[in-house]
Amino acid sequence: MECRMVQIFGRTRPVSISQPRCNSGQSSQLLLIAIAAVAPLACISYAAEGQTTWFVDDDAPGDPGPGTPLISDPQEDGSLKHPYDAIQEALDAALAGDEIVVGDGLYVGSGNRDLAFSVSALLRSQSGAAQCIIDCESAGRGFVLTTAPVGELEIRGFTITNGSAGDFGGGLIVGRGQPIRVYDCTFIANSATFTGGAIYATGAEMRFEACSFVANTAVIAPAVYAIDGTLALEACIFSMNAGAADGALFNDVNNTCGVTNCLFAGNMATSAIGGGGAILNNDAPLEITNCTLVNNSSANVAGAIWADGGTVEVTNCILWGNTASQGSQLFAEDGASVIFSYSDTEGGASGIDSEKGSSIAFLVGNIDADPIFVASPFDYRLSQGSPCIDAADNTASGLAAITSDLDSNVRFANDLESRDTGNGNCPIVDMGAYEFPSSCPWDADCDNQVGITDFLDLLAKWGTNPGGPPDVNGDGIVGISDLLALLANWGPCP
Repeated sequence: MECRMVQIFGRTRPVSISQPRCNSGQSSQLLLIAIAAVAPLACISYAAEGQTTWFVDDDAPGDPGPGTPLISDPQEDGSLKHPYDAIQEALDAALAGDEIVVGDGLYVGSGNRDLAFSVSALLRSQSGAAQCIIDCESAGRGFVLTTAPVGELEIRGFTITNGSAGDFGGGLIVGRGQPIRVYDCTFIANSATFTGGAIYATGAEMRFEACSFVANTAVIAPAVYAIDGTLALEACIFSMNAGAADGALFNDVNNTCGVTNCLFAGNMATSAIGGGGAILNNDAPLEITNCTLVNNSSANVAGAIWADGGTVEVTNCILWGNTASQGSQLFAEDGASVIFSYSDTEGGASGIDSEKGSSIAFLVGNIDADPIFVASPFDYRLSQGSPCIDAADNTASGLAAITSDLDSNVRFANDLESRDTGNGNCPIVDMGAYEFPSSCPWDADCDNQVGITDFLDLLAKWGTNPGGPPDVNGDGIVGISDLLALLANWGPCP
């Protein structure tokens, strides 16, 4: 096994190490001790990958018709030098486990909409959703995933817009049995005449991470509709979607759904017989954890959440500024069971309404207090002094694998100025989708000192992703940069 020093890239944040709070002799001694401690951890083994990487770029140098997928490079073969013009060409060429990289640009035309996988593969953009746009031109969907190849499908880093294909799923439609992961994608201005303006999924195993759903429309579920399967939404934004029956997400019969670290803002249910400005849950299990639901509206019931049967657990959330004629924050009926814990709900019980045999339970840790957003109605991060800081539950089931917040900052951070009112060992998680940053993130044991206990904690977690200290730069792994930052800030917290 070869031993090498490795630099790991991720969603990092700069950490200053230029002004250590210990003298140079102490710093040198600490650094020598640290090097001796972590040297055995620095050996990494590498495994060769047998996959093929295919490339798509309609503006490549050898292409006689840039931007026109029907006019191709005569030598195109999906290589980096001679990439395919259209995304579907690469999907058709791929074998199971292959990777397809799509160059930056705007993709239109028949080979760049109604995209379908025949095998499990990773389809990703070169530089992320803002730089790689699939414009369906209201002539079809972005993706049609109605067959079931063996293995997981993964889609990363695209904007899908102007998708429109009749009744269901303007941006993406999914059939039964497929495990699908969609990461860093934006679905904007897609529509369906009936259900699922952006997403329609039936019997599917779906996971969306770091995705945005903006200004999509449909009669039912303008953003996401899912039934009879499983759906996980993590670090997603739902904004300005509008539908008659509901405003954004519809979790329908027998679909197990978990929503974590998500923001629902400015969505609208417009019909006088609809409801659920943000979420409609119908006879299904739904967990909502560390989400912010704010300024959503319904012309009828449930400004934020409509629980129409099924079970709904609301934990570590903020429900604020939502409006409806009945149940401004939540409305429950048809035997729904709703549980609130460690959440900030405007109006408390007065913001909740129920009928037809439903039950509402307020367990421990709930408050009704202005969350003090940075700049409502547009910036829903927490300001210093917010009662939601260090006030949630570290043991919430939805947080089991969560390490960062909606901004990709460390999810568990201790604010020295806030009293810990939540549940768990310090640092205690905040309510809502955004974590208020710590002024002393190197202090893992919350004793207001960066010292030997914090150093030993870092060594014990080396190479892992703890979701908080000692991963102080938030890159998802405890490593050399975290160690150097800790040593540079040795001593009392500022």
